[in-house]
Amino acid sequence: MRLLILLFLFLAVYAELSVIINVGAAIGTGEVLVLLILTAVVGIWLVRLQGFEVYRRMIAATGRGEAPVDEMIHGILLLLAGFLLIIPGFISDGLGAVLLIPFVRTLIISRGFFAYTAAFYAPQGARPRESGVIEGEFTAEKSDKNEDQAALDKEK
Repeated sequence: MRLLILLFLFLAVYAELSVIINVGAAIGTGEVLVLLILTAVVGIWLVRLQGFEVYRRMIAATGRGEAPVDEMIHGILLLLAGFLLIIPGFISDGLGAVLLIPFVRTLIISRGFFAYTAAFYAPQGARPRESGVIEGEFTAEKSDKNEDQAALDKEK
């Protein structure tokens, strides 16, 4: 498994460098550097804006007594998008830009990549408790320990 991960990372770096070199040969080195810096700055700015929106929706869902699972996954995908946009390279920038589209994130969530999170959803109509009272029933059972304690109390 480690070998597979290392192979994937090597191929990703090789592909990024190949694209950067080819684009640099076509438009020039200075322009490539400006493009890479510009995509990182604009991408991080967009991730920040969308992150605040996701945070606002998460707070609203929590206030309604719902589990903000979808919003949390949107936040994780935005974090991944920011990471991909910071990495220099046009392939990673393209993938990060695609993850910035809310519809794409919703599609990724709904298509089962995060389907296991359905178990964490709160039941429909769940509301936070108004007080700390928990209703229930109990029955007292006598045990040997209770009888021994009663005997000790009689001796005193």
